[in-house]
Amino acid sequence: MALLQQAARARTGVPRRRSWGGLSPAAMADDAKPEGEEEERVASKGPIVVMWTVQTSMILCTTIMCGYAMIYLKFVMVPLLMAYFLIFLMAPILDMMEKRPMKAPFGKPPENPDEWDLYEKTYEAKMCCVAGYESEKRASIVRKLNALTPAQQKMAHLTAPLQSQLTAAELVTMGQIPHGIATVITLLIVVLVLMLLGSVRTTSGTAPDRSPG
Repeated sequence: MALLQQAARARTGVPRRRSWGGLSPAAMADDAKPEGEEEERVASKGPIVVMWTVQTSMILCTTIMCGYAMIYLKFVMVPLLMAYFLIFLMAPILDMMEKRPMKAPFGKPPENPDEWDLYEKTYEAKMCCVAGYESEKRASIVRKLNALTPAQQKMAHLTAPLQSQLTAAELVTMGQIPHGIATVITLLIVVLVLMLLGSVRTTSGTAPDRSPG
């Protein structure tokens, strides 16, 4: 059979194919390419392309691992995300009780900027609950706190009475509720709203069947 193939090649003028260590025809074709073309092909894959490939692969692997970890830790992630979502619902209520001065829900500052007071110039809006900052009682307490040295400010028996007086003055003059009490009130409001929504859903889901018969 081999002799017949050699004879056929000799008649047609086709050169005999050499076997280079069992290489495939595609590999032999690559080896037969000119040297300049091979150098151009290697030069086209510069360090930028290589780094892009490596970084893309690492990003894909990291995304897959993070996704699998979140699926595996679903029993932790669901309550955590729900709690984080409730923080955004509670933040406006907490700011309304703690943040002073507060932007007025209605009204605008005078059109002439020269007529604006200090708070309107600072916030560029009409502010409310600012009477406490102009109170002489609160100002005297603040001056006493600022007069303490850094070492004295670390002494609870010196700062605690003044802090209590300042908190009471701000509560009376500006309606600023202390942080601890404001947090408890906010939690109660959120719990009551969720209970109300749950009761409404339960009532709508168990409506009596008024069909005849």
